[in-house]
Amino acid sequence: MGEPAVRLHSYEEYLRIEQESGLKHEFFEGHVVAMAGGSVVHAELCGRVIEQLAPTRKGRPCRSFSSELKIASPSGLSSYADASIVCGPIAVAAHDRHAVTNPSLLVEVLSPSTARYDQSEKFEHVRQIPTLMHYLLVSTDRVGLQHRSRNGDGSWTLRYLGGGERLLLPDLGLEIEVDALYEGIDLSMASG
Repeated sequence: MGEPAVRLHSYEEYLRIEQESGLKHEFFEGHVVAMAGGSVVHAELCGRVIEQLAPTRKGRPCRSFSSELKIASPSGLSSYADASIVCGPIAVAAHDRHAVTNPSLLVEVLSPSTARYDQSEKFEHVRQIPTLMHYLLVSTDRVGLQHRSRNGDGSWTLRYLGGGERLLLPDLGLEIEVDALYEGIDLSMASG
């Protein structure tokens, strides 16, 4: 016997699954995948990221959001980032009034089960969002960030930052200090 058939869902079924379960799910091409919770380190780093994004609210038309904000990509992926920033008025998807289509920055705090996906496939989807200028990955196994930024010609630049470094995002009015992000966090708890 072959593999069992995978049941594909419509977007309407996906919305119903989310509403009935109360859980967050990712949707792409009929596949609905529940998003699992993270480690203590993952949760703490998510909180720290939100704190670091707070300055965008001071005198700028940008707002920061937690992982509760659904993001819709032109590729058809609907998912949640660990944190995001939207500048200007909120734009939502025609097929889902709860899915934002115009983030300027998306942040993913990596976990062992999603790191490869967040670094490759998910980035390939979200980079299609015309307003997205920054994609930030926060490591949970070492002190470090991966920052992808969109260039004027549409290409992307990848930069790695470690301890003692700062990520400056003047277009968003942000300065993220790597050491402050990780201060007091025991990374050995990330995988356990």
